[in-house]
Amino acid sequence: MNAKLTVENLCHVYGENTPFRLAALDDVSFSVAPGELIGIIGHTGSGKSTLISHMNGLMKPTSGRILLDGADIWADPQKIRDIRFRVGLVFQYPEHQLFEDTVYRDIAFGPTNMGLDEDAVRERVEEAMEFVGLGPEYRNRSPFELSGGQKRRVAIAGVIAMRPEVLILDELTAGLDPRGCQELLGEICEFRRRTGCTVLLVSHSMDEVAEVADRILVMNHGHVEMFDAPGKVFAEAERIEAIGLTVPAVTKVFRLLADRGIPVNPSIFRRADALNALLSLRKGGRL
Repeated sequence: MNAKLTVENLCHVYGENTPFRLAALDDVSFSVAPGELIGIIGHTGSGKSTLISHMNGLMKPTSGRILLDGADIWADPQKIRDIRFRVGLVFQYPEHQLFEDTVYRDIAFGPTNMGLDEDAVRERVEEAMEFVGLGPEYRNRSPFELSGGQKRRVAIAGVIAMRPEVLILDELTAGLDPRGCQELLGEICEFRRRTGCTVLLVSHSMDEVAEVADRILVMNHGHVEMFDAPGKVFAEAERIEAIGLTVPAVTKVFRLLADRGIPVNPSIFRRADALNALLSLRKGGRL
């Protein structure tokens, strides 16, 4: 279960030929390797939401292409529904989209619409519930009686049950407490590890993206500002801050330490690396 996703010269204009014309995406190009976890960050209005809406065919480009394993997803508009099974999109606050009367029926909705038989649907529902940490006792419960975090798990399971080759998550942890954020991110990382699924994670949290992403795509006013490994992106702290974003809290602390003459790498961005660096300094008597 993996797919290469390529964006070629993607442009999207709202309100063409009107006084309200807005170029939300301007010549955006990048490629995601099968199985990568990409973090997507950017200020409000940077084009993130418009970009991910194109990736599974919810929107059609003004110009440019989205390629899935080398094939233009809009080559045959009659088959765009099939693309949405292959590229799963989980919107911000997906729990607002729950509508069935039981958890099982809600998760089964996608696989059923794929034309799978009852046994295959059951297998996928049970697998998806396991991935998101919902035990069998939730199967016949109403999703509307669950907590906010549990509702989100049901909604995510509904997308995972379709076994997408690419999984796009828009602000996955918005509104959750730190423990809930960590648990949900861990479950998504485990899903990726076990399936090989490509994951794109849109997030406002630099700390979250820093911990899990292989590469980070930085959007700025409709174009790609940067697309590189987290260490290289956050090493450009002044550039990041100039476009209205922040660096991870760990990076902020280590920049302050470096400014005070403490021999640390000011570009450290992961908590585990920060802890190891501090322990090394302490062991060497330099802290």
